[in-house]
Amino acid sequence: MIGLKLNILSAKIFILKFKINAIKRFPFFKEQKEKYLFKNHFNLLNRISVFQEKCFQQLFGSSAKGILFDTHNGALISNPLDTEINRSLGFYGQYDMGKINFLKRLVKDDFNIYFLGAHIGTLLIPLSKVVNSVVGFEANPATFEYLKSNLNLNKVSNASIYNLGVYDKQGTTLFYQNKANTGGSKIKPHNDHFIYNYDKPTETMVQTICLDDFVVNTGLPYPDMMIVDIEGAEYAALKMSATCLSHCKYLYIEFVPHHLANVANVHLNDFLSVITPFFNRMILVNSSNDEFKGDDISNVLANLYSRGVCVDLLFFNL
Repeated sequence: MIGLKLNILSAKIFILKFKINAIKRFPFFKEQKEKYLFKNHFNLLNRISVFQEKCFQQLFGSSAKGILFDTHNGALISNPLDTEINRSLGFYGQYDMGKINFLKRLVKDDFNIYFLGAHIGTLLIPLSKVVNSVVGFEANPATFEYLKSNLNLNKVSNASIYNLGVYDKQGTTLFYQNKANTGGSKIKPHNDHFIYNYDKPTETMVQTICLDDFVVNTGLPYPDMMIVDIEGAEYAALKMSATCLSHCKYLYIEFVPHHLANVANVHLNDFLSVITPFFNRMILVNSSNDEFKGDDISNVLANLYSRGVCVDLLFFNL
């Protein structure tokens, strides 16, 4: 019976891939084609995730919870349902090494780096080898367990990690635990959308903290660099992190227009209001690496926002 279910799932994945490739070649109106491909891309990820879960359970039973990858990032255990990071770790033996090498060129051995959204440690672990200390916050309780295991596997001794979300209040908030792309797990969006719930994420409550208050209360060293990838909670997190930002030499942050509009329900000016008081330079990472300053920062981001373009940003001072 399980074998039959797997064959059916495999056939559905094959058919959906065939449809997607066929539609790319059909002379539909561009807007219609993009809508179809957009929705079915996420449908495909969901079906692959379900297929992976069924295969994993059939092979190893329900007590098996992770897959071990030997990669350039380190030894990493990951959720078997993930279709995003697992493919990169398994087929290419690395994840985001370009970003890691870029960041390594910036840091010094006495740096303290904060990771807001540490995930399973793909960035935190390799960067921990070249700095004084790393501090990781991961709101997703399931992902946090993988992060803990990966620190042990890689014998990381200079890390402090917390199963907490960095937000604009201390307490709890609703959270989506995504399956097909666990790195896309996020606070429950203000304006929900198919791209946030296509894989039927588990909805749970997570503990949240205000970063400045937490650093004072725990006696952590202030960050020299902050790496922020928290799927729409960036504005809320940084709003209560002024002291930490004032100590930072670099802020590396993900810029996703639909996260600002739908997850956070804030405008671009809100996003910039918690960043530009502390940094006067910005680089568009992994696109042109062009540098901007002053009003050019808001003008460039306004253009990207209007076109829905996602990019990583590095903020810094002269």
